[in-house]
Amino acid sequence: MKKFLLIIFTMCFCLAFSQKRTTVLGETTLGVTSKFSEKYSADFAFRSRYFLYQYHTWDYNQQQIDFYHFSNFHLNDKHIVSLGIYYRNRDFFDTGSGEIRITEKYNFVNQRSRLRYRHKLRLEQRFLKTLTIYRERYLFEVGLPLKGNTFDVGESYFTSSLEGLLSLSPHIKSIVSMRTNAKIAWKITKKLKLQTGLEYRLEAFNRKAYNVLFLLTSAFIKL
Repeated sequence: MKKFLLIIFTMCFCLAFSQKRTTVLGETTLGVTSKFSEKYSADFAFRSRYFLYQYHTWDYNQQQIDFYHFSNFHLNDKHIVSLGIYYRNRDFFDTGSGEIRITEKYNFVNQRSRLRYRHKLRLEQRFLKTLTIYRERYLFEVGLPLKGNTFDVGESYFTSSLEGLLSLSPHIKSIVSMRTNAKIAWKITKKLKLQTGLEYRLEAFNRKAYNVLFLLTSAFIKL
C-alpha cells in the first residue's frame, strides 16, 4: 500500500512540472487542540500561505493568512462530526478576495493491523465578497507507522490521501478539482506533533485546468 501510494504521488509530482500552468506555494500551519470531555474537543489553527514559484520565476510573496476553528463531537472512537468557521484574508496582500467559510464535517477513522484508514466528508459554504460557493469534498487517507506497528510517541509515520472537490454556485459553472498529498509526521511527545510533506492539486480540470504544488509544514499541539 505504501509503495503504491508513493508511486501515485510521484506521478502527480512529475505531471505538475510537465505542465506550463504550474504554481508552487508553501503553507505553514500551527494548530492547537483542546479536549474538554470524552465527547467534545475543539481545534484552533493559524495558517500562512505564500508563493514560491509563479510565472516561471522563483520568488517569495505572501498570498494569504487563515484562521479557523472546529468544534468536534465524538460519537465514538471511529465517528466524529464537526462544525467549523474559517476566515481568510487576502485583501491585506492584494492577492484576491477575502473569505468567510462555514464547514460541516464527518470523519470515520479505522485501523487494521498497521494501516489506519480515514474517510472525511465536508460540506462548505464559502462567502466571498461578490460570490457564494457551495463545495462538497470527499477524502480518503491511509496512514502507517514507519517503524513498528503502532503510532507511538517518538516515532514517525507516513500518510497519503486522495480528495475530490465539487464547487457549485448559481453564478458560475461547476468546478471539479482533485488533490493528493504525501506527508511524514513525527509524534515528538503526547502533546506535540510535527509534519511535513507535499500536496499536488489539479484545479478546475473540467474547465481550464491548472496545477498547484504545495510544500507543507505544520505543528500541532494538544492542551
